Amino acid sequence: MQGKVSMVVPCYNKVKHIGDMLDSVIAQVWDNIEVILVNDGSTDGTREVITEYEPKLRRRGYKVIVIDQENAGCCAAVHAGLLAMTGDYFCLVDSDDELYPEYVSKIASFLEENPDYDLAACQFSPVEYKDGTRIVLPPYEYRYTPEDGIEDYILYNAPTAVWIYIVRRPYLRKIKLIENFSTERNRSYEPLFAVPYLAYRGKLKYFSEPLYYFNLHANELSSQNSIASAREYVGDKKRQFERAIQRLDVPIEYQKRLLFFVEGACYRHTIDQSLPFREKEAKEFLEVEREYTLWIRKLFTPLTHIDDDVFESFLNINWEVATDIIVERSDYQQVYSKLQSADRIICYGALGRRAEIYYPILRVLCDTMPKTTLFWDANAMTDSALRDRQVLVPSFDSLTENDFIIVIPRSTAVLDFVCENCREATVIAYDEVCKYLLDMDYRNSREVEFS
Repeated sequence: MQGKVSMVVPCYNKVKHIGDMLDSVIAQVWDNIEVILVNDGSTDGTREVITEYEPKLRRRGYKVIVIDQENAGCCAAVHAGLLAMTGDYFCLVDSDDELYPEYVSKIASFLEENPDYDLAACQFSPVEYKDGTRIVLPPYEYRYTPEDGIEDYILYNAPTAVWIYIVRRPYLRKIKLIENFSTERNRSYEPLFAVPYLAYRGKLKYFSEPLYYFNLHANELSSQNSIASAREYVGDKKRQFERAIQRLDVPIEYQKRLLFFVEGACYRHTIDQSLPFREKEAKEFLEVEREYTLWIRKLFTPLTHIDDDVFESFLNINWEVATDIIVERSDYQQVYSKLQSADRIICYGALGRRAEIYYPILRVLCDTMPKTTLFWDANAMTDSALRDRQVLVPSFDSLTENDFIIVIPRSTAVLDFVCENCREATVIAYDEVCKYLLDMDYRNSREVEFS
């Protein structure tokens, strides 16, 4: 007997794509699915498509619940679906995406066979439409393991999409997701799910294969036309992060730590969103970069020392969140030692148009380590702009065991290439540098001050 999977689908003006999405639901290998369609006051014919597909879904053997409400926003629509579900497992599907046939069966069958796991997640394939043609792009690569946790999600190093997860319903009750859910209008509900999913350290299985088609058309929700609109968009997401973190049943010190991560991640994300306007709005762009740099410098500023007894009692609290996140980072201590003793710090790759995302923390890092710093990028051979910024062509033959290489691109292939050519030098991913610096800062018993 298959467990029932409750699939909540918030629907608002997606008439072009909702039919394809529902066809992919009907094509699921798993038979026991409860489809909850929440029509959030659509005005473009989406409701008529739901009416057309309701009997098709029932003929497939699925339970169907249709909820009609006045337009209240995506968060309120999702909350209405959460309240209506009766399944053993929960997943959220966007109405303009599509599912691989094995999306439910691959994940739900694993959870059925492994009752000690609370949730499971998958990769996804981006999809775009050009001149009416559907184009499936290669899956996005994440260097992500279940142990990386909430900090990686906040720093955009882990998958941020809620629809990659299928979650056991008792875990939803344990983390009080429905009770703490925010229904205020917002363009994103993802932090309301992923923050409690990961902060409470539910046991997670991560499938590296894609099982979900993500429609890049949805990016229109986050596309910006100015730095001001980029700030507004990221500010909306920051407020959702803050709501989710402040409702966690965790020590206040841990909440402060996560909120500090959010602040820095939002500055970085604002820079990312603002890049298309950096020349036209140079003054505004420099202000965002200045704010990000000030935040990074705060990481390296000695702050109020935490009393040893208080710190130890915090680490020994009897709950399943903090200990395996903050303790047992012995590998970071080795990396930190090598960084301090290195003759040269070499920053490799991604030093072109998107370099503004990385330069602030690299500058601060290099300022704190008074030694030779080089910037390498293979494109420097043909790109005069890179050479003007003193970016050099990589010289792997010059490396020694006393060199420290920070690989900026997230691609696993790039990291593997550098590792193969680095001889005895120490190689670490840029994301890991950010993470270990933050962890070392906290392990050094510093408490972040908040206004």
